[in-house]
Amino acid sequence: MLAEAARYLPALADAPVERITTGLRPMPKHGHPIVRTSRASLNRCLAVPHSGVTLAPILGELAATEIIDGVEIKMLAPCRQARFATG
Repeated sequence: MLAEAARYLPALADAPVERITTGLRPMPKHGHPIVRTSRASLNRCLAVPHSGVTLAPILGELAATEIIDGVEIKMLAPCRQARFATG
């Protein structure tokens, strides 16, 4: 990654790497995002998109709107965890 970054910022070519960390990437099995605002804490939202980089800006904006304005965005209805409920 450092070599790739140095292609655009040559000064990074000799930069020391202090630490490398990795994490798990949550992936919904069906490929559709899951979005849930918390009823317990009104300033929280869980968003698990398949394509985090491309969906993050719009999901962030929509989640912020729900949290700040206290509304439910209808566009997110297919992403709600309620679709997993049975019976």
